[in-house]
This record gives sequence, structure tokens and C-alpha cells, in this order.
Amino acid sequence: MAQDDFDFFHGSWTVRNRKRAGEGWTEFPATCTVRALIGGIGFIDEMSFPETGTGGSTIGLYDSERDLWAHYWVSTRNGVLQPAVYGSAAKEFYGDDELDGKPMRVRYLWDVRSHDDFGWEQAFSFDDGNTWEVDWVMDFSRVS
Repeated sequence: MAQDDFDFFHGSWTVRNRKRAGEGWTEFPATCTVRALIGGIGFIDEMSFPETGTGGSTIGLYDSERDLWAHYWVSTRNGVLQPAVYGSAAKEFYGDDELDGKPMRVRYLWDVRSHDDFGWEQAFSFDDGNTWEVDWVMDFSRVS
């Protein structure tokens, strides 16, 4: 693992989102622009969801002493920096959060298919990771 693990992410992307909405799924587009942070310590993305009028940013930071990535999300809906998820070059990230006062585990999975195409999914577990419920899937395509 190294601080360049997410260099593939730098650039501009179109994003196809599928998000759980009750018993079904809703689909909506997004755009995403990603750049490196000074000194290569990580990255920041800016995500825009034009149909909802919202957006957000992921701040990815590499801790070289622990050889570990931390990803933080903040939404324009409330401006609150969410708890970090932690992971590695294997692109599996885990963290703790809560929903309606109930503790849960959060999982992010990255599926890098090529330099120009990758997927990301978010899932939650209320039984300490024994079962997972996927609630958000994104497919990224690089803008030429």
C-alpha cells in the first residue's frame, strides 16, 4: 500500500448512481472532479448531483506511519464531516456510524476495472458485519 493507491481517481468523471429508496432503487447522474492534495498525502473529490441540487466531497488521507487510508465524506445537505472509513489498497473500507441512534458498520468497496472505469458501493450492517445491505452503487466513467 502507498500514498499513490488512489492516483487512478484523479481527473473528471461522469457517475451513474443507484441508491436504495424504500423497497426499490432510484437512479440519477452525477459529475465528479478529483485532485491530489499537496505533497501527495491524499485526494479530494467534488461530487455534484444536478437532479437533487446537492453535492459533497470525499477527503482521502493516507497515513504512511500506519499504512492506512482514511476516507471522510461531507454533504452539502448539512456540512457535517462524517466518521471516517478505513482501508487499504485492496479497496475495502470499514467504519462505524449510527442511523437513528442505532450503531452500525459501514463498508465501502472499490472495484477498479480499468484506468477509465470503476465502481464503488456502500453497504451497512447492523449485526457487526455478519450481513450487509447495499444501499448505494456508483459507476464512474472518465471524461475524455
